[in-house]
Amino acid sequence: MITKEADVDISVDTNESAKISSVLRARSIGGLKKFCIFNKLPEGEIDIYIPMTKDMILNEYPKDVFRRMELALVNIQRLSSFSGDKVAFTMFDKPIMYPEVWDTNSSFFILKMLMELGFVEASLSIPTDIKITASGWSKLYEFQSAISTSNQVFIAMWFSPEMNPASNTIHEAISACGYEPKRIDVVEHNNKICDQIIAEIKQSKFLVSDFTGHRGGVYYEAGYAHGLGLPVIFTCRESDITNLHFDTRQFNHIVWTDEEDLKRKLINRIKATII
Repeated sequence: MITKEADVDISVDTNESAKISSVLRARSIGGLKKFCIFNKLPEGEIDIYIPMTKDMILNEYPKDVFRRMELALVNIQRLSSFSGDKVAFTMFDKPIMYPEVWDTNSSFFILKMLMELGFVEASLSIPTDIKITASGWSKLYEFQSAISTSNQVFIAMWFSPEMNPASNTIHEAISACGYEPKRIDVVEHNNKICDQIIAEIKQSKFLVSDFTGHRGGVYYEAGYAHGLGLPVIFTCRESDITNLHFDTRQFNHIVWTDEEDLKRKLINRIKATII
C-alpha cells in the first residue's frame, strides 16, 4: 500500500506500513504527493521527491484515537467537492481512516466512531459512500476555531547565512500583523528536534514556508501543516521559482525579488487570507 503514496527505500512491518500510508495519504490529499522514504536522510537534496525518514513519518501518526477520528473527518472534508457531497470509500481508501493495522476492522472502528457521533452518514461496508452531516461540518468548524486562537506563526525555511536577511524580513512582516513568529534554528532534521518541530507546528495558527533553496525539511513541515488543516503561506525567491517541486507549484506562491518586496507582499497576503 505504501507504494501508492511514495517511493520507498525502507523496511517496515505491516503495522508500520498502515500508519505510514495513513500519514502520506493525508499529505497527498493536502496536495503534496511525491515522497521518497529512507532509513536515513541522504546527503544533499533530491530534485524530484521530498525526502523523509520512516521515523519522521511515524512521528506524525496521531497516537490518540479521537485525534485520528478528527483527522479522518478532515480527510473526508478535503475529498468532498461540496457540502453534501458523497465521498467514495473503497478498499484502497482505508488509509484515510488512520488505521493502526491493515485489518479492515481498524478502519471501520474510526468510521463507526464518526457515524455514532453523527458526523457522517455511511455504512460499515466496502465499498460505501461517506457524507459529512451538519454535525460533522459543525465539528470541522470547531477545529478551525481552535486553531484560530493561537497567535504563533511557524516559519519553515532554508537555514543558511545568505537567507538571514529574508528570515529577518519574514519575522518583521509577521510581527507587523500582530502575530508571534517562531523559527527553530537548525540546519537539517534529526530525531532529536523532530518532536519539537511537530509540537511547535501544532501550536501555530498558520505557517510561512519559504522554498528558496528547496530544502527537504521545508517541504516536510508544509506537508505536515497541510495534514493538520493549518493554512500555509508559500513564498520563494524569484531566482529559484523554476526549481520548485512540481506538485507544490499548484499553490499560490509569493514570488519575491528582494527583502522589501517580500515584506510588502507577505503583509498583504496575511491580511488578505488570515486576519
